[in-house]
Amino acid sequence: MEVLYFIRHGESQANVDHVWSTPCTPLTKRGEQQARDAGQRARQDGMTFDAIISSPLPRARRTAQLLADELRFPEESIECLGLLRERDFGPLAGTPGLQLLGTRDWIYEDVDNVPGAEPVSAVQQRAAAALKYLRSNPGRQLLIVSHGTFGRALRRVTRNEDWTLEYESDFPSNPIPHCTMTRLI
Repeated sequence: MEVLYFIRHGESQANVDHVWSTPCTPLTKRGEQQARDAGQRARQDGMTFDAIISSPLPRARRTAQLLADELRFPEESIECLGLLRERDFGPLAGTPGLQLLGTRDWIYEDVDNVPGAEPVSAVQQRAAAALKYLRSNPGRQLLIVSHGTFGRALRRVTRNEDWTLEYESDFPSNPIPHCTMTRLI
């Protein structure tokens, strides 16, 4: 791998509903269009990829399929990699995003202390393992399709930054917008 691009999936139903994401949350119609548009922009910019590697979660997988279609990349060649999945929010999954198990006075960092929720430090460890795997890919230009929390962790890993930077503010620092192509390497 010489070049690594990252794209977050399109808008999901959990985003619209303002709930902590669940593994099976689908893309909205708008999210599907965002993915198509991103693929069209990439094609117009002359971007090509030797490999498209996606989180196995449906919203990322569907985004990868739509991107591949626009890029004329064979859909059957999309690789799914479990390391790229979104943070597991445990018992928060599907609950209102502005609440933390019924508590109104909380900060984003408190999610790390919810029993059953995956801490950001663990997400960053997964990102480091994913980067190691990606570096072994024989393709020169790779596109990763994944999720916001994972994408921020992967970005930090490529910059040799600490996982604690996720908590520079009350909400995740440096958010990654839906369907925006970002070069990480």
